[in-house]
Amino acid sequence: MKRPQITPGPFALKAGRNIETPSGTFYLTYSREQGTSRPLFLSPVELDAIAKAAAALPALLAALESALDLIAELNEGGAENPEENEIRDALTLAGYEF
Repeated sequence: MKRPQITPGPFALKAGRNIETPSGTFYLTYSREQGTSRPLFLSPVELDAIAKAAAALPALLAALESALDLIAELNEGGAENPEENEIRDALTLAGYEF
């Protein structure tokens, strides 16, 4: 498995949707529809939830990697496992290569 070049954690969500990482701080914001003042995210609650998920990214990826290792260990030489495939698919979306 080849990991993507994601800043290693931990990430911390600070006030105002600032996400602090070992490499620096970034701010999660939304854009506006072109030619209007209307935001693409209509709900600040939705934007806050996305910021929380982004801050949890390193921990989530580590948990998926551990789960994948455990499934492979338990299923050594066994039939294909649908959960293993789901985890591989999710990690592939995050930039992992298998």
